[in-house]
Amino acid sequence: MSLISARLLVGALRVRAFRWLNRPAYPLWIARHEPRGFRLNDQRHTTFARMPSISVVVPVYNTRRADLEAMIESVLAQTYGNWQLCIADGCSTEAHVGEILDCYASKDPRIRVRRLAENRYIAANTNEAVAMATGEFVGLLDHDDTLAPFALFEVVKAVNENPDVDALYSDEDKLSGYGNRRSKPNFKPDFRIDSVRSSNYVCHFFVVRKSAGDAVGWFRTGYDGSQDHDLVLRVAEQTQRIAHIPKILYHWRQSPTSTARSRNAKLYASEAGRRAVADHLRRTGLGGTVRPGVSAFLHKAEYAPRSDSRVSIIVSPHGRRAPDRFLSLLAERECSDWVHDVAVLRFGSYHAAPPSLAGIRCETVARVSAGESWADLCRRAVSRVAGDLLLFVHDDTEPVGTDWVDRLVEHAQRPDVGIVGAKTCDRTGQRIDQAGLVIGSKRFFRPAFRYYRRTAPGYMSRLRYVQNYSAVSDVCFMTRRSVFDEMGGFDRDLSIASSVVDYCLRLSEAGYAVVWTPYAELTHHAWCEPGVPARDVGRMRRRWSSILERGDPCYNRNLTPRRGDFGIRAWR
Repeated sequence: MSLISARLLVGALRVRAFRWLNRPAYPLWIARHEPRGFRLNDQRHTTFARMPSISVVVPVYNTRRADLEAMIESVLAQTYGNWQLCIADGCSTEAHVGEILDCYASKDPRIRVRRLAENRYIAANTNEAVAMATGEFVGLLDHDDTLAPFALFEVVKAVNENPDVDALYSDEDKLSGYGNRRSKPNFKPDFRIDSVRSSNYVCHFFVVRKSAGDAVGWFRTGYDGSQDHDLVLRVAEQTQRIAHIPKILYHWRQSPTSTARSRNAKLYASEAGRRAVADHLRRTGLGGTVRPGVSAFLHKAEYAPRSDSRVSIIVSPHGRRAPDRFLSLLAERECSDWVHDVAVLRFGSYHAAPPSLAGIRCETVARVSAGESWADLCRRAVSRVAGDLLLFVHDDTEPVGTDWVDRLVEHAQRPDVGIVGAKTCDRTGQRIDQAGLVIGSKRFFRPAFRYYRRTAPGYMSRLRYVQNYSAVSDVCFMTRRSVFDEMGGFDRDLSIASSVVDYCLRLSEAGYAVVWTPYAELTHHAWCEPGVPARDVGRMRRRWSSILERGDPCYNRNLTPRRGDFGIRAWR
């Protein structure tokens, strides 16, 4: 072989290797993780201890022939056979709809069809389909979408693993409008109520125990387009037994009028979603108002803060800037209505005494011995301040806007919330420092969305709404004094960042919510990769081995925790 031929061969191999390494991750994930061939056949012959009947309900109206047939065929292809398909036709004017429904109903007795005298829209039409259901569980399927062939098998498997479960939902992806090309996988977190209030990420495939659906009255008219969101919230008010199946079981077709393709296609549905969340807040006694989020189908629940609350700020030294810079910015941003007093932690001698602020008591809490840790210093500071809400913040931060304290207070006051964290950006204000933390990396935790553009929506718009995380950063967070005392403060044997993560996980274990809000934003001037000592990593991994085994519940086991950027974990 000549030298030129060898070089051409090496170049071709390099190109092939580059293409292989950089091929789209989702097709690779599908190939590696979804059952095919003999595995599907094994599922057809699997017998569970419990074999519940599942009624799949579908409201139909003038569905395209190919889409309607694909939907029905996807149910017929299920590897679990104890199902029924209940279809309510909302008086379709296209002749092929009735022909197709009659044809399939005559071939399989498990398919039941009801013709309605008029189109009563999606909520009422779906209720008509539910009225035909006799299964123990009811699954919701849209007329132009499809189920994975193993969808009902995975549902029944989850029911056998969690016999008391009242509702289940799965991950999903998008299906091309006029074909079967799959894209845009939505790998979801486990059920968390703050996240659901902000965005109906539960969506598809949602399966409800029929008795639980009957108890809440199924779908309410007037909420068409967001009828699923309204149902999810009302079911969640009655039961906490809601399971997440982290597998793609549902394919949402991107038809021209579907919200799967364009969220602007059904703006009326977004308004219905806001009313559903507002109703939910009234029913649960939380009150507040629900405003439009940054984009359609995102909601911003604003809780009315109590005027009698007082905030104590505890400033930790982490950069080379003196704390008086932060305090002067605090005064400029007119947060004194909330702030009652300030304690500045001091490890060394380079910090001067904090300046006086009008109406706010400021003092320094200095280390008294070399063995005193940050956690010890925090306990002493908490004992010397008077606020019922404790705001911990780095001295190298700069608030963005004037209402950042308000956005933290509205969540920290809630009795179900243990801690609320803020969004921080780098010194340029253009890139994200952290937007919550992801558990499970080699160093135990990683900042979520680090290096993303500040204005980026993030994976499934997660940078744009209030949600739950397993942990938030130590850069800026707020917690109630009563909760801090109940938890015994921070662990003195851990470093600062690790002790806050440990505090968050202990709060979750005690039943408190960990909340992150993008509406409280700060610039972090000395941001860097969080230094986690090796001894911390070992201690945290031993202490929290359970979360490492099952995966971060606010992330998804199909997403890589290594970077915390919500990239698909195609390889195990």
